[in-house]
Amino acid sequence: LGASLHRDTRDSFLNPKSGWLNEFGVEYAGGIMGGETSFVKVTTDNRFYWQFQGDMVLASAIRLGYAEGLRSTREQGITSFERFRAGGSTTVRGYEERSLGLDVDEFGNHRGDVMFIFNAELRFPIYKPVGVVLFFDTGNVWEQFSEIADDLPHSAIGGGIRVDTPLGPRVWIMVSR
Repeated sequence: LGASLHRDTRDSFLNPKSGWLNEFGVEYAGGIMGGETSFVKVTTDNRFYWQFQGDMVLASAIRLGYAEGLRSTREQGITSFERFRAGGSTTVRGYEERSLGLDVDEFGNHRGDVMFIFNAELRFPIYKPVGVVLFFDTGNVWEQFSEIADDLPHSAIGGGIRVDTPLGPRVWIMVSR
């Protein structure tokens, strides 16, 4: 069972240049709903787009999440696929997909119950549909808040070429950490 609040003032869905996207969600599983695991998950995703100096765009995002096991799940842990993951092209670029965090499940997947992701991106056009992207990403996942000091957020900086297509923007990125 889940509920979410959603506010979108972006000027474009596929290639925003100004506005906000704010989402806040709460998910409840198990308990009176049945199922093998029981937990509450709270997430927030806030993105900001600002066009300046002609067609230059500053895009930023902060995503936070917290999951807490309920009843028997508190002791055995939340099912791995319900937990947060970080690393890769949609979270912290410069790291392999789902490679961040200290906790590893039996399949070698990194995951956690606490998530922090921050992205900042500067986009500027070169010629018509082709542009350049410079970015800074930082983030991680942890099993508990107390682990944050032991495994600080991982950061990456880099850049790439961005091509706007009819199916949405495509980015070819060269990354450095």
